[in-house]
Amino acid sequence: MPTTLAAAPLARRPPSLTDQLHHRLAHHGIQLFLDHGSRTSPADPAAFLGPGSLIFLEQPAALAQALTRACALQEHALRRHRPPGPVTLLFPLPPIERAIDARLDLCGTWEAKALRGQGAAACAVLAHHEISRHLSHDARRRDLHRQSAPAPRLVFDLRTPDGGLHHAGHRLLLPGTGLVLHATAAEAFARGLPTPYPRPLSLTRARHLHACLTWAGALPHFDLL
Repeated sequence: MPTTLAAAPLARRPPSLTDQLHHRLAHHGIQLFLDHGSRTSPADPAAFLGPGSLIFLEQPAALAQALTRACALQEHALRRHRPPGPVTLLFPLPPIERAIDARLDLCGTWEAKALRGQGAAACAVLAHHEISRHLSHDARRRDLHRQSAPAPRLVFDLRTPDGGLHHAGHRLLLPGTGLVLHATAAEAFARGLPTPYPRPLSLTRARHLHACLTWAGALPHFDLL
């Protein structure tokens, strides 16, 4: 009788650094979104953030209005007997950092210049805190929750115009949020991510930085509180 040879099992491809990054972040309740566009032509966020409504937080001061708009969008869907879809609040760190640093440079003092590069991360942590308070205390949001409306999702956009990433990304690993990275920079981000995770920028430190930036006059349009 002819003998049959069992097929050799296919070798399983080891997970890439990007796959491992997806898994590590998901384990901590953080979603990872990759922009596969080129450096000169980044992808439209709607292409990789998935279905739902997208609200840009070009200025953190717009956070309260954005949360109100998120409620209105989901209430409108319910009135039309449609499921209330997810709402993403996209927080772009690099342009916010540039605007704050420009105002610090105008201030000109060495104390103000020592704050450069810290404002956007502080505002991001405060935004996360304010959204958590909104979810707990806002009556409209509680009513939407009872009707199975998903909570708004805060996503930190770390993409810089040169194809890199904002330097504070490793300090913004906050549960319930998301990160947007250039796909070409994801492996570098993964390599630089220590084990265990670095502690996120604390709320106490963020509030202190916010007070210092307010004193320096760098937050006229970026005041969350």
